Amino acid sequence: MKVKFFYKLAKIGKLWPPDCDVIDDEKYDVNYSRYLAGAVWEMRYVSDVDRELDEIERVESGEIECFETGTEIFFTFVYKDRVEFGSDFYDWPDWSCTLDEYKRVLLGKKAFLMLPKEIESYLEIKINDIEK
Repeated sequence: MKVKFFYKLAKIGKLWPPDCDVIDDEKYDVNYSRYLAGAVWEMRYVSDVDRELDEIERVESGEIECFETGTEIFFTFVYKDRVEFGSDFYDWPDWSCTLDEYKRVLLGKKAFLMLPKEIESYLEIKINDIEK
């Protein structure tokens, strides 16, 4: 499975914030698009991603057991072996993915944010071996 990072152009000609979508998302569990791709939507700067990665490093080192994060519409709990998602805003089921999948999306977002901020900027990354 792959995700792509890109910009969309608003009707007024201005770039929307960077977006992340699962490629061929209809083939996969919808929660990859809802939660995993959505988890990085509000991260607009490299420093936003770095803060998240720093907290994950604390979890991986055993300094803390869990890191709580999320967006306006869902909450996220990061553990050493998994990342759990849930929403009180939407009637979405709770869901989890591997920490590796979550980190790959974060690292992809960081790399994308380092590209020029223009409509032509695009990055596609593999996040797991699921293929359908």
